Amino acid sequence: MKVNSGLAALFVAFLTLAFSFKGVTSRAIENPNFHAPPALESRGLTGPKPVKPKPGKGDGPDGGPGGSGTPGKGGAGGVGIGPTRGGLGAGTPDTETSRQLSGWGLERREGEPSDDPPLPFEFNSQITGEWRMFEIKPTAATKDAYAGDKPVYQYQINTQDGAFNTQWVETEGRNLPVNRRDMTLNSWKDAGGDPAQLKALGDENIINDEVRKSIDGAFSAKGKEVGNGGSIVVTPGEKGWDEIKNNPFIAGYQKMLDENPGPMNNAKIAKVRAEYDVEIDQYHLVTLLSRG
Repeated sequence: MKVNSGLAALFVAFLTLAFSFKGVTSRAIENPNFHAPPALESRGLTGPKPVKPKPGKGDGPDGGPGGSGTPGKGGAGGVGIGPTRGGLGAGTPDTETSRQLSGWGLERREGEPSDDPPLPFEFNSQITGEWRMFEIKPTAATKDAYAGDKPVYQYQINTQDGAFNTQWVETEGRNLPVNRRDMTLNSWKDAGGDPAQLKALGDENIINDEVRKSIDGAFSAKGKEVGNGGSIVVTPGEKGWDEIKNNPFIAGYQKMLDENPGPMNNAKIAKVRAEYDVEIDQYHLVTLLSRG
């Protein structure tokens, strides 16, 4: 009888967990390399990575209309309560980037690094550096104002190869005092990256409809059917450029370059690689930068 009661309690706890995470996107917790917050780890939600999910309409916007180009200002604020990194319990270093992030009411956590490249970068065998994983989310003090404590930004950084990959971003409807491009630059510098050495910006498993449609249009302009899968490379002035250059992500990166010509060493968008993986129904982008 005691055993049956224990099983019943476990079943009730499982149902409660399932409903409590109804609004959490799969990508926010699926990667086993990331040290999930204690609230997630204690509920057994970390573990082997499942089969890559198809993006659903119920997922939060991947940047939202405006996405990386959404205007906003975030000044450097006080140090505030610093988050921990990688679940190690050590306070966040008191650096310019951490103070800026704290001033936005956000905190950063670092997960375990990986030698495996993110999906948008799998095509390039020359990228061999380690990928560090991070997550940005509201602090305990700002989670109510920022529509909950689910992640705002999940990303990977490879400073050796000058590459930054976005796995998840949600800025729309979060009432944030900062835009995506400023978080990107803050994150790159916080990881020890020199903005003048940033060479590639990846966007993984894109679910933003506007960005997806721009990729479809670029494929068509290049005489290819996106439904067949594959990839295209588009350069400024070429067929497909008009279709892809103004989508929220590419436009946001362009604005980041325009706003930071000195730190970015006058970087320009040299080309954009767009990919549609028909087997798992996922769109990816890699924006490549050039200088000089």
